[in-house]
Amino acid sequence: MNNSIVIKNKIEVTALIKVSSFKQEIRKTNPHKHNNYIEIIYFSQANGIHGIDNTLFPITPATVFLIHQEQVHYWDITSKPKGFVLILKKEFIQNSLDYQLKELLSQLSEFSCLNLNNTKSVDTIFNLLLKEKNLMAIEGLLKGIRPSKYIL
Repeated sequence: MNNSIVIKNKIEVTALIKVSSFKQEIRKTNPHKHNNYIEIIYFSQANGIHGIDNTLFPITPATVFLIHQEQVHYWDITSKPKGFVLILKKEFIQNSLDYQLKELLSQLSEFSCLNLNNTKSVDTIFNLLLKEKNLMAIEGLLKGIRPSKYIL
């Protein structure tokens, strides 16, 4: 890997959270990292590989990737991807008064890759997150993504 890793920032300075559909034109990226936030990527459809630090993970339908601050990652997607990207700044987590959400995010931080068995509920949650602007409602929706509920 190149010694000069690019640092990308995909969220506005004043925003604490960002939810968007995964850009279908993104198929291959160079190794890069994010310093200000964690990134949760959910693929309902896609195939390829995702490198996180020194580990390669297969990209298959119904996979969630968690990229933590300072982790280097890149994509090599071989099919048209469909899914969502959720960006959470550290301040969003720190400012939350919801203990259950903090516990959930702590549990999720133990994983880099999760294979899911119930995509309909996850699709619904992400579609609702796309539309929601109220932070308390967003916190409630995020609690609907529990690893034990969806992991194969």
